[in-house]
Amino acid sequence: MEGRKRKYTLRITRTLVERLNRHLSYLKFVKNKRSSKRSWVLEALREKIESEKKSDIPDIPKRGVILLELEDDLARELDAKVRLVRDVRGSYSIKSWMVDAIEEKLERDAHALRAEETSGKESFASVR
Repeated sequence: MEGRKRKYTLRITRTLVERLNRHLSYLKFVKNKRSSKRSWVLEALREKIESEKKSDIPDIPKRGVILLELEDDLARELDAKVRLVRDVRGSYSIKSWMVDAIEEKLERDAHALRAEETSGKESFASVR
């Protein structure tokens, strides 16, 4: 007899969706391993539960709080962007927009750093 299943709607940021899609494409084409988003996330949840069973101290995420003071112009622009997304999607918050902005910048910065590392290695090799 199969146990009762509970349904959850997991809302994640666009940046995280894009990262997940890139990772699943990598698995599909490089590792020849197909996986749906749903099965990959379920696997991630199971792995986290198993890894925390091995530890006496649970992995409690730190609560990240950043106090921001937005200039009026920036706050008005942000409100306008959020209203536009709400008109299209229905539910969207300023917090969601800010999290998207942070994740997008992290991705851009990581990409720029990788590009700098690559060009640095190339210039080092040409000096030899």
